[in-house]
Amino acid sequence: ADPEAMRAKAAARALFEAFSGPCQECLRSEYAAIGVEEFDFGQLLCETLVVWGKNHMLLLDGTEHLHLLLGMLIAFFQHPNINLGLATMEFWVAMIKDALVGDTKESAAQRRLLTLPEGFLSVLLDNIVLRLQKPQLESLEDYPAEFFDSAKEFHEKYALLRQRLVEVSRN
Repeated sequence: ADPEAMRAKAAARALFEAFSGPCQECLRSEYAAIGVEEFDFGQLLCETLVVWGKNHMLLLDGTEHLHLLLGMLIAFFQHPNINLGLATMEFWVAMIKDALVGDTKESAAQRRLLTLPEGFLSVLLDNIVLRLQKPQLESLEDYPAEFFDSAKEFHEKYALLRQRLVEVSRN
């Protein structure tokens, strides 16, 4: 194996380990909801995980780190603030492609597919179904004020989330 490639892989894994600790701390035990006061930091961590994961998830294939990455991203996806759910969409599209299709630049026989943990796709699909359900609001003017400035902003973001979820499901 190429020593330079091995060093790059080791550096990417070390970077993941460096920011997975703060992510776990932010999500707290059992991936509890991120409070409003930690939201900006949580958003930054989520976006970091998404970008890193899209580009390097195959480095974690077959390791506990992949379970950790997926668990943290599911926790961000489940957060009541749909902005965090939206932030994870690019990762889910890339993950599904890596798990089911692989790198299309290679011949089908040479493609390396990401091995997802047993039952993970079911968990993801269950969460997608839950997110596709319209939130129970008392009126059209009702919205989670701790996360949005207006009902209009909430409904626009929710419509975008639902659109992106349909795209993920089609992949």
